[in-house]
Amino acid sequence: MGVHPFANLPKVLDARTKEMVRLVTGIAQEAYMQAVGYAAMGTPVDEGVARSNWVPSKNASVRAVLPAFAPGQRLGQTESANLNAVIADTRRVSETFDALKDTSLHSTNSLPYIMRLNYTDHSPQAEPGFFDRAIP
Repeated sequence: MGVHPFANLPKVLDARTKEMVRLVTGIAQEAYMQAVGYAAMGTPVDEGVARSNWVPSKNASVRAVLPAFAPGQRLGQTESANLNAVIADTRRVSETFDALKDTSLHSTNSLPYIMRLNYTDHSPQAEPGFFDRAIP
């Protein structure tokens, strides 16, 4: 009697499952980094508070309002210290995401005026809809 044709099936399925989880995790991490990067980059900057408040998290959103990482006045759209801090925090969260264990990735901006910045001509640094353009 020979080896059963499905004898290796559990090992093959386990290997395929691990590979699928690895691929899905990587795609989610990359999409998350891109979306948060575009949202933060597009956020109008005066004192750095709005840009600094893209708070990353896994499995649930965080409703916190933070001070600017690198506060200033009239920083302008090219300001990079706050952007770099948001990207670094987002990367730390992203790198710990596991599609098998985690349910979601979030980046929440809980500033009371963030929607006004997004939907009106409130800021000369960015056109309305900067957030909407970050997530196609």
